[in-house]
Amino acid sequence: MPRLKLSPLFRNLFDFHGFKLCDIREDEHGITLVLDRTRMTADCPACGKRCASIEDTYTRRIRDLDLGLKQCFLVFDERKIRCRFGYRGVENPDFVDKYSLYTKRFEDYVSMLCAKMTLTDAALVAAIDWKAAKRIDKKYLSRLVTGLDDLNPRRLGIDEVAYEKGHNYLTVVRDIDHGKVIWVGQMRKKETLDVFFTELGEEKCARIEVCVLDMWDPYIASIHEHTHAAIVTICSTLQRKSTTR
Repeated sequence: MPRLKLSPLFRNLFDFHGFKLCDIREDEHGITLVLDRTRMTADCPACGKRCASIEDTYTRRIRDLDLGLKQCFLVFDERKIRCRFGYRGVENPDFVDKYSLYTKRFEDYVSMLCAKMTLTDAALVAAIDWKAAKRIDKKYLSRLVTGLDDLNPRRLGIDEVAYEKGHNYLTVVRDIDHGKVIWVGQMRKKETLDVFFTELGEEKCARIEVCVLDMWDPYIASIHEHTHAAIVTICSTLQRKSTTR
């Protein structure tokens, strides 16, 4: 297995908190970068303090952004710790989420692909299973969702999104004025949107002025039941808009 020369550029590209690049290896599967720890302690994910009580050490291998046409993997030791303030479990390196098979920056890349193409195409470009691409996309979409407690939406965009084969859908509600997703529900039934309006509350529902959606009767029925909003329906085939109450 040939060993590649470590350069300052490579060290800077893989300069993670608490770790340093110590070796690079290339084989038929791609490039593997071995990270070594810079100190004996580990950071507690609960309190953020350094912890010297190490109960066990595990070798972890995760996928990172490709280097040229080669897939890139990171190998490092992860520690199970016992913090004196009560936490007992694995540490949480800042470049990878707990139990993930991919670095955060690789997941950022996959999420960007999913926003611009289908899950199947995104998985093909990233060279991962489409189910893995779906999990990453759902995780990042969930981070965009804002809690309803501090929101007072006036204009809503409501749509369904297919997330896997077999006509499985998510109902997505956006605050048009703020340009962000505020709620996501399983399926695209009237009862699905009913849950959103129930969670939002009667007082806030009464303030909704406009709902924009395609011509999907279950959504329209839920809007009529819970709000007095004007409904703007968008017909994708005819590319026209109509307003009803």
